[in-house]
Amino acid sequence: AGATVTLQPSTGKVPERRARTAITDAAGRFHLEGMDDPSYPASYALYVRAPGKATREFDLAKEGGALERDWPVKPAWEVVLFVRGAQGELIDQGLAFWVTARTPGGSHSWEAAPGQPERSESMGIGGAHRVEPAYHDGRRFLSRVASATFALRGLSFDADPPAGVSILVRHPDYTPQLVTGLADRLREGRVEVEVTLDPGATLAGTARDESGRALGGVAVYVWPVGHEDFSWVKKTRTDHEGRFRLSGLAAGEQRVWAEGAEHVFDRTFDLTVAGGEARSMDFSIPAGGVLEGVVVRPDGSPYAQAMVEADCLGSHPNPDSHYFSRSVQADASGRFRLTGLPRTLEYRVRAGEETLTQEVMRADPDRLELRLVARPPDP
Repeated sequence: AGATVTLQPSTGKVPERRARTAITDAAGRFHLEGMDDPSYPASYALYVRAPGKATREFDLAKEGGALERDWPVKPAWEVVLFVRGAQGELIDQGLAFWVTARTPGGSHSWEAAPGQPERSESMGIGGAHRVEPAYHDGRRFLSRVASATFALRGLSFDADPPAGVSILVRHPDYTPQLVTGLADRLREGRVEVEVTLDPGATLAGTARDESGRALGGVAVYVWPVGHEDFSWVKKTRTDHEGRFRLSGLAAGEQRVWAEGAEHVFDRTFDLTVAGGEARSMDFSIPAGGVLEGVVVRPDGSPYAQAMVEADCLGSHPNPDSHYFSRSVQADASGRFRLTGLPRTLEYRVRAGEETLTQEVMRADPDRLELRLVARPPDP
């Protein structure tokens, strides 16, 4: 009783007025009319939001006549985390939580941080399990319920919780802490966990080019070897004097990568830090490769303001993205210039909105001149 049921198109940009909503009665029943509207698309989604339950989404195909069936909802699990530092200090600010469900078919992760928009990523999920950032009793997925105490509400799965349910607790000044062993406890509906974060090691230094000039605005990434998931990555940018500082590094091997607008590492390198160590290290970052040229239309005329993008092929060192790419807008004469490309990678270069001739090359030379010809889309 009292559940909100919303039916809306699942494809295309459809005006909000086409969404239909109803509230279930004491028997859990609802009635929605008007689905025979010819302006409605052929497929739509039904959302069921009930107090104390997980939001459920059902994908439906448009059918003639009346559609009557049961719409089951499931309990929403809740995890309450009490977070403190190794010296007993309460940690109330700067936290982020990554919830991950891992199954033989893949994984799904969802990040929640106080005051920040949530984001998710899926890898190979076949639909058997899902972590769903639902509303729970009208509140957000993450809420602060007391000092240094946070509740993750609305956790649900399409089946019983898989064995690989974990929460990674992150803070910029502390070592990430992975909370595991939650699957069986989640069956109880509510789990309370105490998390202790260690300050870890610190890495600081200066980024310079090969001539010794300080490089400002360079992104520096550090993450533990063996944890390639970007949720483990510590990231910062150098200031105008090229200086950077990263805290909360776990003891052991760390992998380092850095990139700027024109300077970039060709490959990652590893270093070893001890627990609590304050490590100092300066980087010399070489200038990246340059791809430049002109974009023209099939008749040979310049393709003004075309967007040109170079995507790497195969593996890449950037831990904060699923692929390494650079993009730039061509000028009025169709000329473009892409900088900061690692010379160890191969790239597919394309331009404009139409289907294009695609060039694959390695950015080994300092400069490589290209002529990209835009082709009309295939019929």
